[in-house]
Order: sequence, then structure tokens, then C-alpha cells
Amino acid sequence: MLAWDGQGQAWVAGTVVHVLGPIDTVAMAEDIPAPPPTAIHATPKPTEPPKPAGPDFQLVGIRLWGVEENGGRFDGPTVICGEKRQLRVIVTDAAGKPLNGVTVKAIYGNQEEAVTGDKGPGITEFVLGNGQDVYIIRDVDGRQVTSDYARGMSTDPRAIPYDILLGGRFCVSAEDCTRFASLPGCYGHYSWDVTYRRAY
Repeated sequence: MLAWDGQGQAWVAGTVVHVLGPIDTVAMAEDIPAPPPTAIHATPKPTEPPKPAGPDFQLVGIRLWGVEENGGRFDGPTVICGEKRQLRVIVTDAAGKPLNGVTVKAIYGNQEEAVTGDKGPGITEFVLGNGQDVYIIRDVDGRQVTSDYARGMSTDPRAIPYDILLGGRFCVSAEDCTRFASLPGCYGHYSWDVTYRRAY
């Protein structure tokens, strides 16, 4: 009996615990599996820079030589034709520096091959007959390459667009170009520059 808050008696509650088995030892877990291995991620290999779109050698421009550049002259309004008929191919690297040792191939006739550097830094030449188209087939290391085709380098004024004849001063108006081409003026004696740039 207990006295509580001036009362004569009070009850005490207790929790009854039933013990099962020995309590003087601690159970230890056995055969605990090893933790899974930590995943090791392989270091990614560096990727090569993407190859530029388009062919290895890209056509930059085609230009008809002017009357005087081709060895001709003017007698008043009359064109005195020059005697040249050259196709000059100029090849540069991506930065614009001349590339020697690049092989250029003609499409028509004997399908000649010429290597840049034989007519100046990055330059080679073909002699034009009626005209020629060209493309590049090998790089400086001899590796085969892809290339744009340069087309339309004709020595027949009837096959040359009037804006190009005007640019070379072979005529001074569309009407004059019609007359000049119908002669046909300077037939067989036109020269051209073709410029390529390597894409890499």
C-alpha cells in the first residue's frame, strides 16, 4: 500500500515481461553477403572532331580571264583576241595557303592528270581545246579524295554566259554579246582559273 496525495491508498501498475530463452548472450548474424561491387565507369575515349560536310576539296570559284590578261587588246571598241587557251587550277588548304602535290584530273579527251606546284605554288595548268571540266583525285599524301567538279570552262563564246563575257570585257551589252558570240568571237582562245580549297 502506498499513500498518494493524502489518500489512504493507491495502486501501482507494472508491466509484465515474459522472457523466453537465455538473456545472457547476444546473437550474432553469420554468413552476411558481401556488398555489391561499386560500378566502375570506363573513361570515355576522346572522339575525333566531326568531318566537315561536303567533299574533301570544295570548289571556291571559276573565273574567265579578261581580254588583256589572255594576251588580247582593244582597238577602240573592237576586241583583238589573245592567243592563250589555258585552264589554271589553284588549290589551297583550309587556311588559304597554296597546296603543292595535289592531283587534278581532266574529264574529257585524254583525261590528263596534273599535279599542283608545277606552275607555281599550289598551281597547275591544262591546255584547253574546246573546253574542259576538272576535279581533284588525290591529296598531297597520295590518298584518294572526294571533290567538287568544276564545269563549263569552254573556249566557244556561244557556250559562255553573257555575264561572264561582260565581266571579261569581250562585249559591253547583251546585244553586243549576242553579236560577238555569233561570230563566234575569239573562238578557241579563252582561258580560265579554277580555285579549290581543301576542307580540312
